[in-house]
Amino acid sequence: MTFYMAGIDTSEDYETCVKRLNNWAEDRLENRKIGLPIGLRR
Repeated sequence: MTFYMAGIDTSEDYETCVKRLNNWAEDRLENRKIGLPIGLRR
């Protein structure tokens, strides 16, 4: 989870943050990015 938080902290803008969150979800969540709220899926 620490890596995920670092990805958010170092994002230059909202879209970069969301993209990194999606990348993280693809690797870490059981349902991949489908496990994210609809507004955060890309």
